[in-house]
Amino acid sequence: MPSEITVLIIAFIINTLIYLFFCIDLRKALAQVDPVNRSLNGNLIWLLLVPVVNIVLNFFVVNGMAKSLKLELLSRDYDVDENPGFWPGMVYAMMSILIYMPMPMTLLFLLSFTGLIFFIRYWMKINWYRKVLENNLSDQQVV
Repeated sequence: MPSEITVLIIAFIINTLIYLFFCIDLRKALAQVDPVNRSLNGNLIWLLLVPVVNIVLNFFVVNGMAKSLKLELLSRDYDVDENPGFWPGMVYAMMSILIYMPMPMTLLFLLSFTGLIFFIRYWMKINWYRKVLENNLSDQQVV
């Protein structure tokens, strides 16, 4: 039976790999945005891999990605009603902070699960916008 330390190390490695792929996808989405429309430095995204720093940085990345995507979509004449991906990202960021507060285990599990769901929703939403921007670029190149 594996020791508790082994389980923690494996969980840390898996968590880091997930965040690595998440950061790569955020960078790919930001790469589709014209540098003039970027509200976020792409290198800042890599700091999400640093434990504890990512808790606060999530808010800045979510806000910067939403502003950057909105500006890019508007510059490409898309109708944009909202800040792209802002709300799922903000809920995820809030849950990331709340799980560190002392609370009953049931509530902690509920907040962690909610945070996971919104993390997945945010990641999917950013990927969707990335694909929209990629397809628009390829259409412009064909014409």
